[in-house]
Amino acid sequence: MDSQLVGFWSSDWGYDSAMEDEWLVLRADGTGWRAYLRPWYTSATLFRWALSGPGTLRVDTYREVVLDEWDGREDLAVTRVDQTLEVAYRTEQGTRPLLDSPVSLLTVDLPFLDLGGAYAFADPEEPRRDFLHSAGIQSAV
Repeated sequence: MDSQLVGFWSSDWGYDSAMEDEWLVLRADGTGWRAYLRPWYTSATLFRWALSGPGTLRVDTYREVVLDEWDGREDLAVTRVDQTLEVAYRTEQGTRPLLDSPVSLLTVDLPFLDLGGAYAFADPEEPRRDFLHSAGIQSAV
């Protein structure tokens, strides 16, 4: 386990507000999730992860979730998936326009990432939100 990878990463962290963001959470217990977020819509992938070599991750996906809250309804679709991936990753220090100091950036070649690019380290703890509970990504807030 690479402790530098554990935490909450965001595609939009340090930029002006956007109508969408993508969060990547890597937990110390070897589980994780990614969520593509926009108003009234969340899609997520839940997975297990481990280092498999220098600069390489093994990722085993097991569930995909889509939560559509358009028109005040909560339509939840859950799909079981079983995919094992070996992907390259790298971390480096970089800048973001709204941050005063350099931030760790993670680039990882996961095919289920919608926005791609570099994800900025936002916090060592994952964000807690009601919609993540509604989508089955987290236990009750």
